[in-house]
Amino acid sequence: MFIPYLIAGSSILIGYALGHFTQEELKQGTIYFHVLCLLSLTFMLSISFFLFPLSLLPLFIGAVAGYFLPYPLIYTGFLLNHTLLSKQVFFLLSSLTFVYGLARGSLFYVTNTLFAAFLTFAIFLISFAFPFSSVTLISFLTGTLISCSIKELPHVIPHRHRPQ
Repeated sequence: MFIPYLIAGSSILIGYALGHFTQEELKQGTIYFHVLCLLSLTFMLSISFFLFPLSLLPLFIGAVAGYFLPYPLIYTGFLLNHTLLSKQVFFLLSSLTFVYGLARGSLFYVTNTLFAAFLTFAIFLISFAFPFSSVTLISFLTGTLISCSIKELPHVIPHRHRPQ
């Protein structure tokens, strides 16, 4: 089960390399990568809401923590650990994590933050060593994904400029 986990985590580095090779197209299409990030986060959230029992207080604390540390790939690493028992859910979440990491890695290239891409990948791999499974942790992780999704919205919704 470590190989799909490694592939899902390395998607951020693959996305960064993809951004390097498609610089011109990436500058014109950043909105689509933000939409892809938002959609994959939304699907991961809906899976968390429907499959796992959630507690309200850790969900709220996780939303606050996710606002200040908006790195959803790290949180999905912990969430993937929880789904190792169910192969179908693990495959679905690791696929969505791969799609998210691919889009986010390309956006890391646009903002020229290679260090953030490597740091996110490293912490994602470290999360594999902590196979915790509790309602409190899953609620916390779902709260962080909610907050990260909300922070992604301004990149997707077009701004209207007023004429001066």
